[in-house]
Amino acid sequence: MCAPELNHQVLIDDRLFDKGGMFFDRLREVVGYGLGTVPHASHRLQRRMLQPAFVKSRLPGHAAIMVKEISKVVDSWQDGQIITDVPGVLHHLAGRIATATMFTAPLPEPLLEELTDALHVVMDSLIFRMATPHALARIPTRGKRRYDSARSRLRAATGQLIDIYHRSGLEHDDLLSMLLSARDDDGLPLSQEQISNQVLTMYIGGVETVAVTVGWALHFIACMPEIRERLHHEVDAALAGRHATWNDLPQLPYTRAVIAETLRIRPPGWVLTRITTADTELGGHHLPAGTTVIYSPYLMHRRGDIYPTPTALDPDRWDTRHTPAPPHGAYVPFALGARRCIGDTFGTTEAMLIVSSIAARWHLHPHGAPVRPKPRTSLVPDQLDLRITARTPAPHPPPNER
Repeated sequence: MCAPELNHQVLIDDRLFDKGGMFFDRLREVVGYGLGTVPHASHRLQRRMLQPAFVKSRLPGHAAIMVKEISKVVDSWQDGQIITDVPGVLHHLAGRIATATMFTAPLPEPLLEELTDALHVVMDSLIFRMATPHALARIPTRGKRRYDSARSRLRAATGQLIDIYHRSGLEHDDLLSMLLSARDDDGLPLSQEQISNQVLTMYIGGVETVAVTVGWALHFIACMPEIRERLHHEVDAALAGRHATWNDLPQLPYTRAVIAETLRIRPPGWVLTRITTADTELGGHHLPAGTTVIYSPYLMHRRGDIYPTPTALDPDRWDTRHTPAPPHGAYVPFALGARRCIGDTFGTTEAMLIVSSIAARWHLHPHGAPVRPKPRTSLVPDQLDLRITARTPAPHPPPNER
């Protein structure tokens, strides 16, 4: 079954429908019991511990860091250049933004490269391991050895991060410093493993979701002239060729709608699981305790009775002046309730800044073979290259008519 009210029931009641099942079992192999994978009983403490790093008052500062990293990439491009492996470029950019916002202390460049490379290997493998029975998953195939090596590299890299902070003896107003000074229910400092779990959880969430979402958004913009022109009109009026900043975001409603619609049609977390902690009923069916419940944002977001022409990318769906909001549980790229993604606003801000800054300066053109979704842990483009040409902002852009 794939119904909004069932999605809502499962996602809101996280005590009864707890984090578990094959997806989270496999993800815990990588991040342990971090905020995104911890059971209900420990979630509130962890959420309270991490929430200060994501309060709204920090977003302008985070956005300034994002703009600095975005400009390094976008300003380095040349007119007529072919950007090969766009997902790889965006993973690298999102990785630099994640490390620059979570870890403000200077870090060695090779360490950042190691994090990005190992993360790519892990995320490429998880979906296949999720579908592999536990007995077969232990067989030391070449893929299994590569996956285990990448997990070890991720742990070693986060261990180095923690050691750098310990050795510096300095207090930095960032996520890692908060974790180092945090205390558990017994008033004890967190272990290195607990800190590493949270760092990996936040890093994966901050890199994978943004890179995949922006990659698809750029692909759609390149392939759909009407959307591209409306986006150009908006960014020309708001930015006049410069990079977007935090203060510009309220003037970019169409950019926000493009991101929202991209998350609908290509949600990064396309299939997820929960596990029942007690006997219950769901959609008229009895579910014993320990039952795995699978839900799919990808399928939910393509229900034609909720989203007319569901396979078409239509940012105007999110213009609430003309279109009612979808029912509760029908749009879940970040989940719902207490387990809603802690970095949803952070990620949306980053995606808007990247897309608008690129659109302000560059025309995007398709290049190479048709792009298809590749199902891994996230729903990624199988191969995405783009050709870029320089553009001059319109001096008097027409109003954005809807």
